[in-house]
Amino acid sequence: MEIMVVPIRVVGDIAICRDGGTLQVNYADYLKRGFLFTLPVVWARGESGRPEVSGYGFPKLERIVREKRRTKGKGGIYYLTSRVEVNVSVKTASKIVKQIEKLSKNNERNDLFAKLVKGFNKVIHSNAMHSTSA
Repeated sequence: MEIMVVPIRVVGDIAICRDGGTLQVNYADYLKRGFLFTLPVVWARGESGRPEVSGYGFPKLERIVREKRRTKGKGGIYYLTSRVEVNVSVKTASKIVKQIEKLSKNNERNDLFAKLVKGFNKVIHSNAMHSTSA
């Protein structure tokens, strides 16, 4: 089952992963649910025979689930955080990226947000080209 897109309330930070370029953005919607949107980097063997970044793969969406718990001893409170992968279609991912782009216009890391949007658009364009040529 695919998730219903609820308008994004706030876009958190954007990060480049240590794998060489995967981009991750966390955000929260108006239902106060947290999400992690990931655009994974894709590696290929370059002309030199060495691995090179060839672009990005299809995005992944995870819901951040935070559960309040109590310790057994004195009953202290702590939170257990986990991530649950959510099915995301091209249409839904496009809506999410458009909202992220709009809300990140004045962000100090706008260059990374622009890279996310550009990378996502290339993935979508590439997938559309492959599906029409099949």
